[in-house]
Amino acid sequence: WTAVHQKPVGYVLKGHNIRTEMYSAVKAEVVDPTDASTALNVELIDRIQLRDGAIVFAGEASSHCVNYTVTDVLGALHDTRNGAEKRVVVLQDCCSTVTGCEVDTADFFARVRNTGARVLSSSDYVPPKDSCLFVIDPQHDFVYGSLRIDGAEADMRRIAAWLGRHGERCTDVFCSLDSHARNHIAHPMAWSIVR
Repeated sequence: WTAVHQKPVGYVLKGHNIRTEMYSAVKAEVVDPTDASTALNVELIDRIQLRDGAIVFAGEASSHCVNYTVTDVLGALHDTRNGAEKRVVVLQDCCSTVTGCEVDTADFFARVRNTGARVLSSSDYVPPKDSCLFVIDPQHDFVYGSLRIDGAEADMRRIAAWLGRHGERCTDVFCSLDSHARNHIAHPMAWSIVR
């Protein structure tokens, strides 16, 4: 996408504070008053709201990080043009659940739909122009982490294929990267593969 469209991916770093969990890419579970990076990322929320098109979410995991990010974004949207929540789309087949947390994913998808946002298949969804894609934690090591996500690698292939088909309609692409700061998915098996 970057090479074809000559635009940078906006990377969002999260999980650096070991005193609080940060599933969401825009806000920690408990804000640390001594660390501004744990508070709501208003600058990012404002930037994704600037787009006239959709705000599309994909990545890992639908039970945790995608869930918390979308929930926080929906709660923070203040753009009332045609109902901002109607612009939010979760690509259901481009995010998998943590093994054993399927109920959390089902509840998340139901909550998203109840807000007026949409949960759709990447094969059926063509975004309007001036959309943005937000890929949450696209890491291949999840199958070895303490929060197992068996479908992560296939999800990343579907996200790449979707972006290949519709990249010209995306003005921005954001990607969150979790540092796995000791209290998250840090599992020795994940790092043994990197070596």
